[in-house]
Amino acid sequence: MYAIVETGAKQYWVSPGDLIKVEKLDFEPGTEAVLSNVLLIADETLHLGTPYLTKAGIVCDVLETDRHPKITIFKFKRNSGFAHPFHIWRSRKKCLCLSKI
Repeated sequence: MYAIVETGAKQYWVSPGDLIKVEKLDFEPGTEAVLSNVLLIADETLHLGTPYLTKAGIVCDVLETDRHPKITIFKFKRNSGFAHPFHIWRSRKKCLCLSKI
């Protein structure tokens, strides 16, 4: 049995027992979340939504929340001897959420 679920503008192929990293869900670690944007469920039969299935949801346990590491940018100009690595301190770091289906 597997399903295709959409969260954070991305689609994930999941089956029971999978660990997935999705963009941040608004749940505390240790709680259950229901992902309601289910596109497809396949068990003995195939259930396909247009675009989503009604009355369907995937229950997942939120294990931890984390942030993506900082981005290092390396600026370089050809033929001038300029090379400058630096960190972006106010960059967009994605908030990630580890979930178990």
